[in-house]
Amino acid sequence: SKIVQKWRLNSWPKDHYSKVTITLLDKGDRTMVKLVQTGVPVGEREQVKTGWNSYYWNPMKQAFGFGAGLI
Repeated sequence: SKIVQKWRLNSWPKDHYSKVTITLLDKGDRTMVKLVQTGVPVGEREQVKTGWNSYYWNPMKQAFGFGAGLI
């Protein structure tokens, strides 16, 4: 129900990692995926947000159904 991992972009300093926590919440007829990411370098937040949407959330929405909600 929970995944915690170190995560980074290749462009970040070699030893700098953020912490990503993904929690799966049972909502009866659906599952909510909650992502919390801390430790993103200053000035990188928008790039990281765009990356999550482009490479993860939007493809999952396409794969698992048109009605999938993104917050």
